[in-house]
Amino acid sequence: MDILAIKKLRLRFECGFSPHEIGRKEELLATLEISTCVKAAARNDDLDESVDLEKLTTTVISDFEGSNFNLIETAANRMAFLCLTFSRRIKSVKVLLEKPGANRFAQQWSITISRCLEDYPIRQLAISTGSNKNAKFNIQSAIKKIDQFFDSIEKISKYYVTKSIGKHGEIDPNKEDFINACCLITTRMDKFMAKSQLRKIEATLGRIRDPNDKFAACEIDLDITFEGKIGKDFSENAFLDVHEVKNFAHVIVPLSDVMPDLYDYQLRDTILGAAQKKTGLTNPSDYFETCEI
Repeated sequence: MDILAIKKLRLRFECGFSPHEIGRKEELLATLEISTCVKAAARNDDLDESVDLEKLTTTVISDFEGSNFNLIETAANRMAFLCLTFSRRIKSVKVLLEKPGANRFAQQWSITISRCLEDYPIRQLAISTGSNKNAKFNIQSAIKKIDQFFDSIEKISKYYVTKSIGKHGEIDPNKEDFINACCLITTRMDKFMAKSQLRKIEATLGRIRDPNDKFAACEIDLDITFEGKIGKDFSENAFLDVHEVKNFAHVIVPLSDVMPDLYDYQLRDTILGAAQKKTGLTNPSDYFETCEI
């Protein structure tokens, strides 16, 4: 196997959890060693048969611009994933990430990891989507971007028209109605990487989160409701946002469209059964008005 390398790539992003690091971009250095085979490219002098390092460099820089991580471990893991999903010609990657001046007693902190695609198993995510600002356009745009950045969309729920909620969970007649839906997708991203990607999609659609009001009017809201491997029961390390599912019909009703048979021990029921209890209806999808997108 041959090695292509990008040496000492300068990246500026937030990395750290100490008070003096939060909200401050700093320069980190990344070295990427890519295992591939360049025999055909070398023989034919053809870039199409190799890995385009210029495009890969641009991809990494673009992805990390505006990102923030608590740990360099997480940042390095994300970088390895970007390389492995950039081209099928990349068989494995070694990432060295250096953080100069992290401590006054050390020249730098660093981490070195080696990854292949099999280190990122395929998972399924249920993404709850909502909008009450130009709702049809923004929901449609978000789903297109989800389809672009994740492996595939397996199912999409009906599109439900729901009343806006105030800070204390009460219906707010002064706000436009929401359109809510749920997408079931497959991806090799873990929950952290997927959440980061969803925040970037929100930002491109103009979303600015209000830390004091989670129910504020918004262009788009994208939240991970489920992560794991769907069957009739939870797989190892599966995640379900039980609080949102138990308390909000606009979350559980679309979710019951895409994964009705999943049983959760905290709910003590399937998603469909819990939705039936929440709405009082045999067919929970009748609880809200629906619309076309």
